[in-house]
Amino acid sequence: MQRTGRTLGVQIAPPLRPSTMHRPRPAELESFFKSMKQSKVSLVVVVVPDTDSYGKMLIMFRTKPPL
Repeated sequence: MQRTGRTLGVQIAPPLRPSTMHRPRPAELESFFKSMKQSKVSLVVVVVPDTDSYGKMLIMFRTKPPL
């Protein structure tokens, strides 16, 4: 991806180390996404293996203004 980006004139930084959370609380998710925003990360890929965490994320982002 970095090589292809360079040929198109786009700089793509190396990927960050993956972060793993097991049944995170809403405050942990919010803190993680805020840290990504402060680091000026443009893309975050989230894999949600269970519906409980997905539901918590939906509630968090529907009730709070965007980060």
